Parts: sequence; structure tokens; C-alpha cells
Amino acid sequence: MNTLTKTLLTTLVLGMSSTIAFAEESATDTAGRNPSPPTTNNDCGPCEGIIKVSLQVPKTCELKVNTSTIALGQVGTTNNWAGTGNFAVTANADYKLTIVAPSVLKRNGTGASLPVNVTTLLGSTTVTPTSTFGYQSAPRTFTVDAKSNSLNASSYQEGSYTGTYTVGVLF
Repeated sequence: MNTLTKTLLTTLVLGMSSTIAFAEESATDTAGRNPSPPTTNNDCGPCEGIIKVSLQVPKTCELKVNTSTIALGQVGTTNNWAGTGNFAVTANADYKLTIVAPSVLKRNGTGASLPVNVTTLLGSTTVTPTSTFGYQSAPRTFTVDAKSNSLNASSYQEGSYTGTYTVGVLF
């Protein structure tokens, strides 16, 4: 063989030998620093994990006032006057009602006044500020009764006597 071919073959053989030696040394170095993961023993049973799934439902309520005005009318020929109205509440959590009921009705919104008794009922039970209503998917209908008993109409100046009933839902 000629000299050039012999030189090329020698270089090739020596180069491959040194590459193999460096590769073996590199594998030995990394094996000490990064051990291989432990093997799984199939005798220990299946592997399991969990992922929780959740949904946070916000509190909601719907207040529907079914009666915009309670007009008191005379009860027969007595001096008693009465009227009713109602509202409905649908809520997805326990709640209380905040109620502000008038104790007097004022003539034309100001000036002379006459007494009135306004109560809120759920069925036949009177609703108080401490009444709590639990979750119920169907609406609850509350009755508002307004009464002015022993009222001699001739003792009051004619006109429109009004007051405001306010209701709110408190979680």
C-alpha cells in the first residue's frame, strides 16, 4: 500500500479507539451522578393517582315583587281597612329578609299621616328579622298584609296616603 493510504487507515483506527474510550468514560461519570430510575415491581399491584374536579356555584337569588301597590279598602262597614300583596324569593343558599315596613301613611307623601300595621307572612307564620329560610329550589311566596284598624275616615283629611315597604334578601 502506498504511504498515504497507510496513514489514513492508521488515523482512522486511532480516532475510533479514542472516541470509544471517551464514550465509555463519559457513561461511567454520568452513571454516578444520575442513577437510573428504580424499576417497577409488578408484584406490588396497579399504580393509581387522583385528580379532584370541582365547581364553585355562586350564591344567587331572585326577588320578584308581584304586587306593586297595596290599596287598603274598607272592610265591610267597619272602621277597619285592609289590603294584601305578595312577593316571591328564590335563592340557592340560606337567607334572611331585610324588611322596612311603614308604621304610618303620609298624605300626598308628606304632611298629615294615619297609622298602618304592615306584617310579612310565610303561610300563617309571621316573618321576623331573625327568621332564616333554608335552601329550597322552588320559590317561596311571602304575603304582605297592611291594616289600619279603628280608623274613622271622617277624622282625616281627604287625599292619597302612602308609605313604602322595602324588602331585601340577605345571605
